[in-house]
Amino acid sequence: MSAALRNLGKLVAAFRTDKALTQRELATQMDPPTNRSVISHLEQGLRLPAADVLKRICEFLAMPRSIWMPFLSEGFQTLRTVRRTVSWDLRPFQTIAFAGPSGSGKTTVARSLARALDVPCLPDDLHPKRYLQDLSADPERWAFETQLAFLTNKAFQIANFIDSGQPFVLDRTLTEDIHIYARFFAEKGVIDGRSAKTYETIAEHFLTRLPQPDIVLYCEISLPTALTRVRERNRADELHTDDHISAIHTRYANWIDNCAESLVFSLDTENTDFRHAFRVEELCNDLEVVLRSTAADMSQLTLWNSNRKRQRAPLVHLRQRGEPPDSTWPLRIGAPVEISPSRVAPVAYIAAPFTTVAVDDTARDPDALFSNTRPHGSIPKGAYREMLFIVERALKDMGLLTILPHRDVNKWGRHTLTPVEGMRTCTNHVATCDLFVGLLCTSSGAHYEFGLALGLGKPSLVILLDEIPSSFLAQGASGLLDYDLLVLSASSSAELDRQIRSGRVRDFFRKFVAIPAIATGSPKEEG
Repeated sequence: MSAALRNLGKLVAAFRTDKALTQRELATQMDPPTNRSVISHLEQGLRLPAADVLKRICEFLAMPRSIWMPFLSEGFQTLRTVRRTVSWDLRPFQTIAFAGPSGSGKTTVARSLARALDVPCLPDDLHPKRYLQDLSADPERWAFETQLAFLTNKAFQIANFIDSGQPFVLDRTLTEDIHIYARFFAEKGVIDGRSAKTYETIAEHFLTRLPQPDIVLYCEISLPTALTRVRERNRADELHTDDHISAIHTRYANWIDNCAESLVFSLDTENTDFRHAFRVEELCNDLEVVLRSTAADMSQLTLWNSNRKRQRAPLVHLRQRGEPPDSTWPLRIGAPVEISPSRVAPVAYIAAPFTTVAVDDTARDPDALFSNTRPHGSIPKGAYREMLFIVERALKDMGLLTILPHRDVNKWGRHTLTPVEGMRTCTNHVATCDLFVGLLCTSSGAHYEFGLALGLGKPSLVILLDEIPSSFLAQGASGLLDYDLLVLSASSSAELDRQIRSGRVRDFFRKFVAIPAIATGSPKEEG
């Protein structure tokens, strides 16, 4: 339907232009009138109007019936309300990042891809943007604080999602913030040497501790087009002048030519409109080819060695940096790209009691500056947290990513959740994980998550720990012989650590997931 709808949209636009009508005039002069966005979406080929609306539009424009009558059919009208059934699953990936100067369309395509993959687009906190007006008015006063706000806000969001194992799309990389924008203001002198050194220290901390994106998509745009797009935004401030945009554009050209992070591909956002759903689908196809190829080479931990020939599907939109525009697979890379196992690892969800072990913050600290009305309490530092970390560290040492909801969903209780939010979030995490690990005890929530995991066919590891009482049903978990289930019994946290690292557990996981650390093992992990 996409090609046919695009052609219809072009014809509607041509007939409207021939009658010297704007989209708004056409929408309001019809009987009855419609919304201008209906006309706009039709002409862009984004959405087909309802049959009666489409008929009125085309008859008003005196378009031949042979052009538009087919779109009134039940088949076309059914498609306009049915979501496509393709479910894009580009795992394994953690981060797909978009880079590019102002006006390149990176935010538009980043959000479109995130919607298609049903993953978050970061950063989603607009707090740092509140500095921009002050920065434009007084750069010497606000440049350092503004750049620090953008850096730390984005870095903390990335760290949280990395820890949870949830994949995401990133709108602008950390290195752009650091090497383009912060350096630009430092070289202009509006960030003094002392502040620049402080910023550099903080930036280095994040760069050395956060993994690089799996793939960076650089949105290519010519300077004249970028200037035109920025002018159309009508932002009359010092951050959107032609001189400022030109200076940043030049820095981007130098930066991307020397960018060595991750796998870097160019994306033509000047001539391709990624607001169209079919373009996003084509981009998803390209990414699937690239990311699946990365996963296929995990056993060697190198990607596309130059002496190995591979037959791959041609890419529609992505072009590897340094390759001619018409290049197809196999891609040529001068040196092998080292792939960290953790970047493509399956995800283990760790379920355990929360409310039954949480403390009442209000009772514990009645003189707190802010009143605490959290319905679920919080879990303080101590033996229980450390026991959960023992489980997590053992899983991570095997090469797994982990979701520890106590920390990743509500920050040990510091983030207040309603019951609906908690149920929805934890259910989604269980539904999307690869392995379930449950310390059921007497927790109704952990029991629910375990039942959900079994019902969804998730391989499950259930832990019975003598230090914490277990329910009657949890003690009978080992009787579920027909399920993909392994039950561990341990008398202490130390013994639990040894058992999770044992060959028995590794062999169980190896039946369901392929990770080099699990596939090969090491003598010290045998138990």
